[in-house]
Amino acid sequence: MFEPLLQLIERGKKEHLIKDMDTVWLLAFMIGTINEIAKRTIYYNYKLTGELLEANFQLCWDGIKA
Repeated sequence: MFEPLLQLIERGKKEHLIKDMDTVWLLAFMIGTINEIAKRTIYYNYKLTGELLEANFQLCWDGIKA
């Protein structure tokens, strides 16, 4: 199930677009971020707008980009 994502991360590392660190930790960061966004939208009844998704994507991208 995660194989396409793993391949994408490896490709990003080879192309120096993503930090060169263990893929396990990159995935943990990304999945943790996604889980927290989902939980907070439910717990605090936030509407998941395109603007909110874009802002959170940018935060995540800033965390993994090389």
